[in-house]
Amino acid sequence: MLKRLKKIFGNKKDSDNNPSFGDEQISRFVSYLVYNVEDIDSDSLLKEKVREINKLDPEDKKNFLPGLYLLFERNILSGPKYTTQTDKDNFKIDFCQRFPNISSTPEMNLLFEEKLIQEKLLCILFLEKIITNGYSLVDSKGRNQIKKATDFIESLKNEKKALKADRSKKIIGTLKSFTENIYSELKKSAGEKTASEIFQGVYNYMADNYRLLDTFQEVVVIIPQQALNEQQLGMLSKKHIQNLLIEKVGNLEAVNKRLNEEITERKKAESALKDSEQRLAQIIGSAMDAVVIFNGSGVIMEWNKQAEILLGYSKEEILDKQVNETILPDIEITEKSTGEPQVKIMDQYPINSHNLRIEMKSVHKSGYKIETELSISPVNYYGEFIFSVFIRDITQRKEYEREILEAKDKAEQASISKAQFLSTMSHEIRTPLNAVIGISNLLLNANPSKEQIEDLKILKFSGENLLAIINDILDFNKIDAGKIELEKAPFNIKTVINGVKSSLTTKAFQKDLPLILYIQDNIPDVVVGDSTRLTQILTNLISNAIKFTQAGSVTISVVINEDTDDNIKLHFSVKDTGIGISEDEQERIFENFGQASSSTTRKYGGTGLGLSICKKLLELQGSELKLESEKGKGADFHFTLEFGKSDIELAPEGLNINDDKKTLEKPKSWLPRITKSIY
Repeated sequence: MLKRLKKIFGNKKDSDNNPSFGDEQISRFVSYLVYNVEDIDSDSLLKEKVREINKLDPEDKKNFLPGLYLLFERNILSGPKYTTQTDKDNFKIDFCQRFPNISSTPEMNLLFEEKLIQEKLLCILFLEKIITNGYSLVDSKGRNQIKKATDFIESLKNEKKALKADRSKKIIGTLKSFTENIYSELKKSAGEKTASEIFQGVYNYMADNYRLLDTFQEVVVIIPQQALNEQQLGMLSKKHIQNLLIEKVGNLEAVNKRLNEEITERKKAESALKDSEQRLAQIIGSAMDAVVIFNGSGVIMEWNKQAEILLGYSKEEILDKQVNETILPDIEITEKSTGEPQVKIMDQYPINSHNLRIEMKSVHKSGYKIETELSISPVNYYGEFIFSVFIRDITQRKEYEREILEAKDKAEQASISKAQFLSTMSHEIRTPLNAVIGISNLLLNANPSKEQIEDLKILKFSGENLLAIINDILDFNKIDAGKIELEKAPFNIKTVINGVKSSLTTKAFQKDLPLILYIQDNIPDVVVGDSTRLTQILTNLISNAIKFTQAGSVTISVVINEDTDDNIKLHFSVKDTGIGISEDEQERIFENFGQASSSTTRKYGGTGLGLSICKKLLELQGSELKLESEKGKGADFHFTLEFGKSDIELAPEGLNINDDKKTLEKPKSWLPRITKSIY
């Protein structure tokens, strides 16, 4: 018969995999029972029950269908029409075919399973309904237990062979463990009364519908002992109670032994708890911070020695007083939507997280306020919410913070003054320096004597070096102050790159170094970006390459990295065959005033700001200065910059001199006189 029933359920359409039934089907089912029970004289209880349920709404009728069917089946099958087992099997098959959607629900389907499967399905149904009713009431730990239970139940779905093979009832034992764990979590989160009510409510539903099944006793087995009561046991049939008694008596020795062990363990636990409470009292008493504990009504329950010292109240004075009427007037005790208490800081959000630190003024017994830091934690203490508060005096720390802020303001003001001073001084120094450099160039071109050439070269080198140092310091100061503003203007990039190369060709020629430039052909002439900063970066990198290269060459390459409709990314590389940089020195050279070593500084000079400035200028443009080098094998500094595209055509740019024009114009008028004096 079971195989035939499985065939009926197994051949259902996909749409019936999750059977649902409407009001009409429920009404037809109950009407069918009403019609059939009128022929039964022996059981007035069944008739009354059917008529009673028939008066309910269809939605309410759903909760009684399994129990109603079992009551009906018991009375019908005991009648004269169903004398053989085949007749009884045919009745069940006829019922399932007549009401396929109703009989296919998990609540009804288990009625037609064999006992080894049925007992597990009953326990699973009980646990599922406990989970449904209790999920919203437990905390994260409880939900973790529920997830484990749900995963275990899901693993058993469609595994009837495993359910049948489990004759030792290990599955029921596992389900029992889950019900006990969930009951324990419900007690912690919602209280023992609510937990018991949930279990009792689900048990009542199961008893109303399935107590006529011989396997129903397994439901009682998995219920935690604390959740059972005499009224519920009274709902079981005598046969169920006898089976339970036989099982309990059979395990009595094991139970007594376990009970003795539990009593021993309980005594140990009580002793450990007492020791723990004593240790906790010692810890609270010796804590460096003031410790205050108050309940959900704001009444102070605990007060340590440090709290007496900090806030002036003795323990006897403060206990049973309201916390917000004495030491913490800025807090308010309110209720969550669940009815649980919560602490709220005036004009702020409630404190729901643990170990939240808040700065607040606490009030001393004498009335003055103290700068304090509070750590408030809500604790569920055996079903009652309390709040532990650690209070620390931060008066000195706040004073330090004020001093730090004042020092910061002074430092910022000093930095502004420094920037203004450097800006003014650099202009005042650069103007005469340009004159010195300009005149030295003119004198070098006026056929001086050998002795004069050497002196003029020293003069020119010193002036140019000093000017470079001043420019570096000024640029560094601007970057450091965040006053660098990047331009976005169209410019002829090839003209700029060639201009940088041309300006440094003489310097390379003096060391007999070829200065090689490669620009990819399809790079557009005009792009949108900051030409000044690009010039500055390239000049710095190429100057360094020439400075640190004694033989070989310096190669500048510009290629396309990425090309889109609106933008173009170009990759710039400055590669030399110079002294190179070891791996452990590569980080140092990008630091402010940093060079590879002190010997490098002595030999080659410089401030050590050039690469730092390049690095920061590139970072401002969203790029990065990268280095590939080995000691003695040269260096390759490279970076990528993105430029906008432009339809504007620009004429080749000339050399712009932005320094004091009057000073630079004077050497032209002095030239005849200077030339005459040399010759």
